[in-house]
Amino acid sequence: DSGGPQEWNLTKDKLREIRQRGLTAKERSEAEAFVKAFRERPERPAGMRTRARLPVSDKENVERLATLGKRYLTDPLNPTLASPVQALRQRAVRLARNQASQSLDYFDRPIAGEQYVLYPIHFQPEASTLVQAPYYLDQAALIEDISKSLPVGYRLYVKEHVSNRGRRPLAFYKRLRDTFGVRLLGPDEDTWTLIRNAAAVTVITGTVGWEGLLFGKPVVTFGDVFYNECALTHRAGLVAKDEWHAVFRKAIFEHEHDEEQLLEFVAAIRDSSRPGFLKNPNTFPAVMATENVERIADALAWGAGWQAIASS
Repeated sequence: DSGGPQEWNLTKDKLREIRQRGLTAKERSEAEAFVKAFRERPERPAGMRTRARLPVSDKENVERLATLGKRYLTDPLNPTLASPVQALRQRAVRLARNQASQSLDYFDRPIAGEQYVLYPIHFQPEASTLVQAPYYLDQAALIEDISKSLPVGYRLYVKEHVSNRGRRPLAFYKRLRDTFGVRLLGPDEDTWTLIRNAAAVTVITGTVGWEGLLFGKPVVTFGDVFYNECALTHRAGLVAKDEWHAVFRKAIFEHEHDEEQLLEFVAAIRDSSRPGFLKNPNTFPAVMATENVERIADALAWGAGWQAIASS
């Protein structure tokens, strides 16, 4: 069973091995250090700062627009490229939407002492939903269904993604604000404070779910994501919609964090990973640095060797 990159087969094998034999002293030490470092100073995922910036007219953005124009002229049929005119129009719309959402006070603030489950709005379009959760692309509909599934006395805190500034029509926010039991929060709210104070975290496949596990919170998922393999995750995507309320009740009232299971999962990821940075080189030129290319090549060769052993 070779699978694809999203299958995380080596990590699954490592996790089974670790569960059978237990953590070695080295694995335990490294996993504990990773979890401790995250809890003391969690950082945004790589590239998040770049995506979060509003498209203003600085030197870097002008240079990127010029690069886009050259690429579009040489490859006009590429469906992933927008014309420079279209790109400028999209930037203007994004800036206007961002200003309007602030002026119209679409976003609330957290209420001290309020019990809530945190749902972070996912960035779209992205493989995390298109590939890993194709039945949950309508996030507004999912949010409405989740809000109906929570126990009495719990609100659903819906936080906008920092990279979504100005990307969504205002009607999307109005629909969420009109949803019973939902409190809509802006992109500038501190995610980690919200995680720490939440009764539970629920995601389709997002990074915030992984962060919730690292903070020792109950996490409810809907899509196919790597940390589903961690025994601490509650998988709502495996049951019928009318059973979601039971999943959330179990997560909120019955969940018991097991640090050993978390450390085993972290160790399995570390044991099945290799150094390297794999992103779109047009957005992140550092990907093409010689050292990084060599690391990626080494990781592919190492992975191919493991696949050969696993299939023999």
